[in-house]
Amino acid sequence: MVHQVASDYQHFDFDEHGGLTNVGERMRLKLRAVPIPDLRGHRVLDVGCDAGFWCWAAANWGAKEVVGLDRNRPQNGVFTDLVAQNNATAKLFPRLNNCSFQNINLGKQDRKSTRLNSSHTDISR
Repeated sequence: MVHQVASDYQHFDFDEHGGLTNVGERMRLKLRAVPIPDLRGHRVLDVGCDAGFWCWAAANWGAKEVVGLDRNRPQNGVFTDLVAQNNATAKLFPRLNNCSFQNINLGKQDRKSTRLNSSHTDISR
């Protein structure tokens, strides 16, 4: 592990090249459940990206551009600037330099349901 991500539900680390390692059970299950198209050369938008797991995965799978949108919020009881954290991480690894993150006001989270989290893959070149 070279770089560890602190997230309340996206558990993973980065290896020395920016590859994902030590992926937690929840994200491993999602990886098996979600059919991922060939992303090589495509642009990816992840709305509600949190710690950026799907953004980092898309970059590792060859996406030419990845944009993650999220609001900054408390994680594990501590306010976290997710956008700054993710943008700083993208600069650590050349493989992830095509990732950028922006703050977006997604509104209040409905405490009775799960997090607002959706993702979209633009398969046009």
